Amino acid sequence: MLSHEVSRSLNVRLERCVMCLLDPVKFFKTSRYTYTALKLEDGYEIVFKWVKWGITRHYRVKLKVHRSDNVISYVSTPDSDYEFRMSFTLTPTSEGTKIFLRAWMKAGLMADLLGRRDYARFVEELIDSGITTVLSEVASSATKPSREVPGKIECVTCLLYEHSKHYCYYIREVVKDVTKPPCKGRAYLRGE
Repeated sequence: MLSHEVSRSLNVRLERCVMCLLDPVKFFKTSRYTYTALKLEDGYEIVFKWVKWGITRHYRVKLKVHRSDNVISYVSTPDSDYEFRMSFTLTPTSEGTKIFLRAWMKAGLMADLLGRRDYARFVEELIDSGITTVLSEVASSATKPSREVPGKIECVTCLLYEHSKHYCYYIREVVKDVTKPPCKGRAYLRGE
């Protein structure tokens, strides 16, 4: 079974994160690894697309969302083609919310043997693209669009910037000078 753990920090209150994570279609829809994401009557169906050595594979996962306090889990159902689980543990911090993610997937013997590093990249891309979607939704639901709020545009006041790692979810890399956003303000979302 493939597994990976990762943590991220967001400049958003915990309640906002919870509301966004309760919909896996929204969370997965922008990932390059998502082929389709559908809401079903009794849960969700996500089809992940994986290309390696010129061969494309599709992994259909049917899942349900479970919530227990500040833990949200996406858990495969018995009729899913693959066993899958993503568990998000949310902790409030002084800056916003820390997310700790544990992900597991049973994708077959060859994937288990050859795919550990690939699975780690897969999970990290899923969470980073999902976080970007979540943060964009948080910013668009604000009473005033972030671009209309006066003030200097710097990474440290942007929702897409992770303070602890100096990381930008939009460009997906470390920012060297927070006073000169690498996106030149195009992706800037003013924090809460």
